[in-house]
Amino acid sequence: MKEKYDNKKKSPTIEEKTELAFDNMPLCCNYLDENGENIDCNQTALDFFGFTDKDEYLKRFYELSPKYQPDGELSSQKAKRMILKAIDEGQLTFEWNHQKLNGEIIPSEITLVRVKEGGVNAAIWYAKDLRKTKEFYSLADKERFLLKEIFDSSRICFAIASPDGTAEFVTSHAGNFIGVKRGDNLFDFLPDKNAVNKIINELREKKHINWYH
Repeated sequence: MKEKYDNKKKSPTIEEKTELAFDNMPLCCNYLDENGENIDCNQTALDFFGFTDKDEYLKRFYELSPKYQPDGELSSQKAKRMILKAIDEGQLTFEWNHQKLNGEIIPSEITLVRVKEGGVNAAIWYAKDLRKTKEFYSLADKERFLLKEIFDSSRICFAIASPDGTAEFVTSHAGNFIGVKRGDNLFDFLPDKNAVNKIINELREKKHINWYH
């Protein structure tokens, strides 16, 4: 009976489970000491930047950003500053540009979390790839610009209003024709003030209504 028990596969230890979760985390994860030096990372970080050797990755960690961030600050200076700030405040989230060794820029969202090990403050650097998110919003912005160009070139008065009548979007022709602009209340431009409540009530009951004034 004892022999059969000894041949059973042992359950992973807490340390092994922790390491397994760390390496399979979908976010790039770096462990930084109190001086901002990268002393460990997970497998996702290696895969993300195309490294096979962890020691090389840790050594070249600060090469994986362009010289300057979009705000004009040196990446090397800003990284250390943000790490120290996170250690002081406990947690910090901000956008950051990473750069692969081939020069490809990777917009990222960084979350820095203060941790303690042996009574010494340190930080964990989580990086989320924002390329797909940036591409989505870039495409959405282009589509909105195109729609605005179409509406502005139309000879039809068109406006989008909130339930209280505030104009959220107004075409150029509508502005030129009746003088309404974004932020105005469309109901103020109706000569028959008694019709306002009727219009509101009908809109609550129907998807669209027609009226003349």
